[in-house]
Amino acid sequence: SFDSSLTGATKGLKRATDELNRYNFARKFGQGTASRLSGDELEKVAKAEKKYQKEAETLQKRLSAIQKELRVLAAEAAPDAEGNTKGMMGDFGAKQKREDLLKKQAQLMEEIAKAEDKYIQEVSSKLNDEDRKKLAALLRQSDLSQGLKGVGVFDDTTSRVFVMDFPGDISASQVKGLRQEVTAVIRNANATRGDEAVLILNSGGGTVTGYGLAASQLVRLKQAGLNLTICVEQVAASGGYMMACCADRLVASPFAVLGSIGVISQQPNVYERLNREGVEFLTVTAGKFKRTLTPFKKPTDEDIKKSEEDLEAIWTLFKDFVQQQRPKLDVPAIATGETWFGKDALDRNLVDELKTADDVLLEKIDDGKEIYSVKYAEPDASPLATLLPAGSDALRQTAAKILFGDKAANALLEASQGTQNPATRTYMMDNKADETFFM
Repeated sequence: SFDSSLTGATKGLKRATDELNRYNFARKFGQGTASRLSGDELEKVAKAEKKYQKEAETLQKRLSAIQKELRVLAAEAAPDAEGNTKGMMGDFGAKQKREDLLKKQAQLMEEIAKAEDKYIQEVSSKLNDEDRKKLAALLRQSDLSQGLKGVGVFDDTTSRVFVMDFPGDISASQVKGLRQEVTAVIRNANATRGDEAVLILNSGGGTVTGYGLAASQLVRLKQAGLNLTICVEQVAASGGYMMACCADRLVASPFAVLGSIGVISQQPNVYERLNREGVEFLTVTAGKFKRTLTPFKKPTDEDIKKSEEDLEAIWTLFKDFVQQQRPKLDVPAIATGETWFGKDALDRNLVDELKTADDVLLEKIDDGKEIYSVKYAEPDASPLATLLPAGSDALRQTAAKILFGDKAANALLEASQGTQNPATRTYMMDNKADETFFM
């Protein structure tokens, strides 16, 4: 690593080796235990682990080969339709071969266990009584089917920092992954251990509903008792700032842009052009304000007034949310739609300190905390879904019926989309949310 190379160049190879051994030991057995061992003790443990891993890998390969042969013999022993056995297992030679393989399997498993015991004893011999008891307790709870690879940190007091990234677009589409990441953090973090979350944020805002949901996901972390640090690298404006203000500690790079606490709604109006062309656009509604401003009707004073009232209501919700998350912020003074760069934003209490995300994470490492990057990955599509052609749902359904028949087509569509609740097929259409933005 860069740190090891730098230490080796400035403090000597022995010092660099000691620090690397201590770091690796701490990752497996805990920071507290690593700090109590000398450099020579850590070196002995590192050599013992390397020897164990090499020996265990060789034995495991031999064991896997034997297990494959046993599976082949078992497959060949399958009975026929009349229940009679067939293949080599019906012969004495095949039975003898199976017995020999089982003996070799047992011998290899014993050798693996001995190698594991030797390594555990090597580690345990370097520990004090308290740490030895912790190791024993962990080994009782851990799955050792893969040797000590299955053992986690037995000194479970080391705080962990879970790092997420949100490069937001205008629709806040990244919230689909963020909600999964937040859930994963909440499920795995331990607030009493001092675990915390860090979000690296870049967003100029976007739809009200999208960024409202994104901010709500961050509130979940705080409700779970986790300290939340948000690092703004370039911009957290409007909906982006709605997310940023959820932080317990809000950090921004010196030239990041913050603020823009306001709401905007915009759309073209082509009524006059359609009127000149002799085109009349008809919309039938139920409800006085079901449609106010639209691209196709002549705007009235009543329409404009109603739209302004709607924007004011959203703006009030926005301001109230920011005030709730940052009580010391003078919201009436800064909720003008303006933005400020780092130093000016700091002076107005929009941010707590100016620092890059890199420095924030390095601080966490220097404090002895473990850093985990959390990134949601879409699950693989069902193999059945790959049988369907690309295109709209209607096209896919038609093509599937032609190719596979009605029943098979329905099954394939459900596999690719999931069964849809009939209630979700009826919509109360309203495009206001799509036209209104935190920007």
